[in-house]
Amino acid sequence: MSNPVKEMMNSVNGLKQSLDGVKQSVNGMKETLDSAKRNIQETVGQAKGKAAGIKEGMNRMKESVQETKAVVLEAKQAVMEGAPAAGTLASAQVAAGTAAEDIAPEKLVPVQEGDGFVLRENGTLIGEVTFLPLQGINTWLINYTYVAPLYRGKGIAKLLLDRVVSEARRQNKQIVPACSYAFVQFRDHSEYADVWRR
Repeated sequence: MSNPVKEMMNSVNGLKQSLDGVKQSVNGMKETLDSAKRNIQETVGQAKGKAAGIKEGMNRMKESVQETKAVVLEAKQAVMEGAPAAGTLASAQVAAGTAAEDIAPEKLVPVQEGDGFVLRENGTLIGEVTFLPLQGINTWLINYTYVAPLYRGKGIAKLLLDRVVSEARRQNKQIVPACSYAFVQFRDHSEYADVWRR
């Protein structure tokens, strides 16, 4: 004969074990959701940081375009008048008796300023390259390369790019070449393959 109390106890124990299993499943789901929430928050934070860096790079490019336009306008006026425009790099070179052709890139040493490297000659900016450190992935995004018009075609941009690459290798970083100059150099020269994050 069956014992109703024993059967009820067995049923209660079975329900208790089922509830414990459900509780473990709910706890597991909660941990998974908490982990997903942390990952989403971290990804959003990184995206905000990247967006701010890209915006900063765009602002620098806009400033550079405005500066170049002003120099071109002054140079145009100077050509029409037959003399270098006052305050331009050309007038400074004429006054100092030097020319951009006299610059030997191999003698120039890029100096790190913030997240980038610059070259200056007598306080005048010759060129710069900037990068954004991407959080959590040990990578730099090269977002801007600039060489003053009088110094272009002399290997200065490559000198700056090589300095960033050298520092990235030293720090075991990878590089995403986002600016057009850096991308073309990475695409066309296998010497950068070891640091290129594709």
